[in-house]
Amino acid sequence: MFARQKLLLLIWVGFLVLSLIAAAALAAPQDWQKKTFTLEQLKQFDGKNGKPAYAAVNGIVYDLSKIGPWKGGQHMKLHYAGKDLTEEFKQAPKDIHSHVLAELPKVGVLAQAKAGVKKSAPPKSAAPKPAPAQPVVKDYKVPSSYYGKLIICPVTNNSFKISPDTLAVRYKGRTYFFCCPACVEPFKANPEKYAKRVIKVQTKSAEKSPTPAPAKTKPTVKTPPATSTLKPKKG
Repeated sequence: MFARQKLLLLIWVGFLVLSLIAAAALAAPQDWQKKTFTLEQLKQFDGKNGKPAYAAVNGIVYDLSKIGPWKGGQHMKLHYAGKDLTEEFKQAPKDIHSHVLAELPKVGVLAQAKAGVKKSAPPKSAAPKPAPAQPVVKDYKVPSSYYGKLIICPVTNNSFKISPDTLAVRYKGRTYFFCCPACVEPFKANPEKYAKRVIKVQTKSAEKSPTPAPAKTKPTVKTPPATSTLKPKKG
């Protein structure tokens, strides 16, 4: 009986020791947590000329070098490595956000996030004026009469034909069509930027189009006045 109690005590002590060792390992900083990047240092890892492609999200620096869509340090010509992409990731769907970050290797910590730098609040006497209300971007259902028309995507500048799957929005009285669903959120985040881009493209196209030649008019033929062939009667 005593031997059994001793054995159980040894098992309990061993389990307690293992638990303490595991807790200490979790509490100890990992290798990537010891590496610090400033924003200037992060710019050097832009994925160009064979360099690694790093990007920071929520204070953690991730390695994007082996991610196919980030080849060359850019993604869809909208996002670029070597920067803090925290705000861009906030615009992505939450399920994609958590899944992508969980798969990416961590290589360091952003210096500002590690130091816990806080921005000083503006003085109470100089309270900022409320920003004017921005025009609302509303989703727009494309009517079937638009199908097959050639249009330009305001985000990618690619031309495409409108189909039943095409997404569109209304902004400032104009309709904007998108070549793929991924272009909708960037437009909604900064509609003025992409709306101006479309106007510029349309202006350039109008400048390149030749001025139509004036229509040729047929020369008018004047008809001589009719003369009477009747001779006056003699009295």
